[in-house]
Amino acid sequence: MQSAKLAKNEQARSARLKRSIALDSASERLFDGLAKQAKETYGTKTSSKVSSSRLLGKQRLWYKAKTAASRALLARESIINAIESKSSNLAATIKDAASPILDSEGKTIGVVLVFNDMAVQRQMAEELSYRTTHDALTGLVNRAEFEHRLQKFINENRGLDLQNALMYIDLEQLKTVSDSIGHSANDALLKEVSAIMQSCIRNTDTLARISENKFAVILYKCDTAKAIAIAKKICRAIEAFQFVCNEQRFCVDASLGLVMIDKNWSSDTSLMQAADSACYEAKLAGRNRLHLYYDDHLTETHRNDVQWVSRIEQALEYDGFVLFCQRIMPLKHQGLEHAEILIRMKDKSGGYIQPDAFLPAAERFNLVSRIDRWVIAQIFAWMKVNADSLSHIEAISVNLSGQSLSDIAFHRDVLNLIETTAIDCSKLCFEVTETAAITNIVDAQHFIQAMNGHGIKFSLDDFGSGVSSFGYLNSLAVDYLKIDGQFITDLLENKIGQATVRCIAEVAKVTGKKTIAEWVESQAVENMLKEMGVDFTQGYLKHKPAALSSLLETKGTSFNPQLMAEALAH
Repeated sequence: MQSAKLAKNEQARSARLKRSIALDSASERLFDGLAKQAKETYGTKTSSKVSSSRLLGKQRLWYKAKTAASRALLARESIINAIESKSSNLAATIKDAASPILDSEGKTIGVVLVFNDMAVQRQMAEELSYRTTHDALTGLVNRAEFEHRLQKFINENRGLDLQNALMYIDLEQLKTVSDSIGHSANDALLKEVSAIMQSCIRNTDTLARISENKFAVILYKCDTAKAIAIAKKICRAIEAFQFVCNEQRFCVDASLGLVMIDKNWSSDTSLMQAADSACYEAKLAGRNRLHLYYDDHLTETHRNDVQWVSRIEQALEYDGFVLFCQRIMPLKHQGLEHAEILIRMKDKSGGYIQPDAFLPAAERFNLVSRIDRWVIAQIFAWMKVNADSLSHIEAISVNLSGQSLSDIAFHRDVLNLIETTAIDCSKLCFEVTETAAITNIVDAQHFIQAMNGHGIKFSLDDFGSGVSSFGYLNSLAVDYLKIDGQFITDLLENKIGQATVRCIAEVAKVTGKKTIAEWVESQAVENMLKEMGVDFTQGYLKHKPAALSSLLETKGTSFNPQLMAEALAH
């Protein structure tokens, strides 16, 4: 007991000694500063020795000031911690200043000592720096900082034969969580998955969140075998993970692209593009896959996609698309006309390229929403120019992609067009696929509701292709059900197809919706559809795709390109 008390006293004495040494050091530094100031005050006639002696004659005032400074220092816990740990950052933590007190004759009668604790300012600066370089949600490095570190790493190791790796991770199924139980649950999921990935890599590696659902990792001093092992470890961990919220369970898929960093890479941009391409290849291969990048790794499909991306960009920039239409014919009685708008790309020979050739690439490279914007802008302008010639038209259907359906910015753009363009919106119908609507059901509901408020109708395309088609009808306020063409092509022989079409027609009647059968190419099929109670047909039997201006022929009017251009300009 006595020994413990002695040890405690010795510890306290040691702390006081350290503080005293620190204060003496501060005092000496301040005293030297005062001597210098005195010399400057008394000029060249007074030597530094005289100045110093006059200051020394005021030692009682000095020690009083020193005592006050000591009390101030002792009140600062950060200073005590810095002294006791012999911190080299003491000078940065404490900022001191001294100034002599002079009487009317210019004699030094005292000194003012000021000690500022800079710990708070330094902490604020560090926090600001952290926020600008890290993702607020996950705490991981953000994209800007990651790319900075990657480029710095490339520059420092250029020409060196070292083995390192870059990994690109794309998470899927996150939107399902957000749509089902809200964005806060999606945030919680991202935090958990981030922690899982962090646990799979080494302390020396850098993990970053570079977009909403994409991550990247720099694997330092890591050969190919080790990099693949780490990537597979992440794949297995994510595949085994289940997110539980509100008694619901969700799984997450991951696609991983891996690029080995050698002396031939010169920029972070090219490296990131290569990793993204490898990740794309992994996604094509299936769920939770890894793809290792090689210079010749691109498949023929990907090469074609890259070429289509360039052509799509040029078509959007230089008016390389053109609109066609196909009429939708009523089966029960003659009435106002319906038509679907179709897009084609111009080719160099003067012909037209079908959308099946370029739309898949547009969807994979997130260009399809830009195409949708172009189509809608063209149709709004066309309807404005020909407003007096559309009395025979009941509905003009425009296809929208799943990307546009879930894009809030796209929703705002359409609303802006409605507010700034004088057209009859009741003649407009947006057509979305059943799969896109179900996948983005919350966004679809909001968009449909907003458009319905302006009189715009909706058609659910490829209806019947999903396993839960009827279950979503009460959740989607659509006006038309367009029966999937796979049930129509062999309708005469396929009993299951016939039963499905009859069922859809009956459900449509009960819910107050109209039905459209697409891909109708024979009179026998049309007769059977009419007997089943289907309302409209669309196909080559009655009308092949034609120029958009053909919709005006009923009234004997023609399409004026000059007026169209003027409308677009405004």
